[in-house]
Amino acid sequence: MPPRVALELVLSQSDHPLSTSVKNSANQDRCGALMSKKYHFSLKYLQAQKSINKMHARWISFLQRFDFVIKHKSGKENKVADALSRKHSLLSTLSSEVIAFKHLPDLFEDDADFSRIWYKCVHHLKAEEFHIIDGFLFKGEKLCIPHMSLRETLLKEAHSGGLVDHFGQDKTLEILSSRYYWPQLRNDTNNFVKRCAIYQTAKGTSTNVGLYNPLPIPMSIWEDLSVDFVLGLPKTQRKNDSVMVVVDEFSKIAHFLPCKKTNDVVYIANLFLQEIIRLHGIPKSIVSDRDVKFLSHF
Repeated sequence: MPPRVALELVLSQSDHPLSTSVKNSANQDRCGALMSKKYHFSLKYLQAQKSINKMHARWISFLQRFDFVIKHKSGKENKVADALSRKHSLLSTLSSEVIAFKHLPDLFEDDADFSRIWYKCVHHLKAEEFHIIDGFLFKGEKLCIPHMSLRETLLKEAHSGGLVDHFGQDKTLEILSSRYYWPQLRNDTNNFVKRCAIYQTAKGTSTNVGLYNPLPIPMSIWEDLSVDFVLGLPKTQRKNDSVMVVVDEFSKIAHFLPCKKTNDVVYIANLFLQEIIRLHGIPKSIVSDRDVKFLSHF
């Protein structure tokens, strides 16, 4: 009897898991039934859609060659696949928490930041929000980190660990402060981000220097543009609170593109590509107020 073969696959798009599949085959000449467990409920009706485009039609025609059944499975029911879309939590658990945290209970008693608080908690004195659980010191639900190299490790993990982008000061502080606490957390976060060469390069550190010069006279339409933002507007139904204004210096024709104040440079660049370059082509020059969104990888 030929051996049975089992294959398990993870289908992903843009690093987000879409489904897992388990295939059993009795031999190499004939494929067995393929059970596909989808994490997007809409994919359950892949073969029952009335109107489809050409790309979907090609995929459905390709899949018809296989014997498979689609069943919906929510992400909560499969924590392993669900963790693929939670990069930071997965990385923190694997590379930081498991390795160094077991040494923390031995350091609180002599630590410069937590020795007094540790003494109060051990002797059941009033210590505000601090308490001890299984030898670890907590402030509310946040784990206290004594003065040691683990602080630097957590800062690096939250700022740029593994698959995570190089976040700014506010985002890095938000990630750390939601789980950990030490007195100098904000200052340490700001100093760490300032020392990150990759983030500072991407952010852009140029300043306005030199004398002001008149702009060259434009010679044709949509070759020389000026770009600026209008901020602080009331939020629309789509939560937009800002407008990116793009003006052609030759014809003075303007585009008003709704956006959010919190949109990053990638979103702004894609918006400019879809609404300006798609219609008018690539300009020769763009004049801005040197906003960090334009000085980065725009």
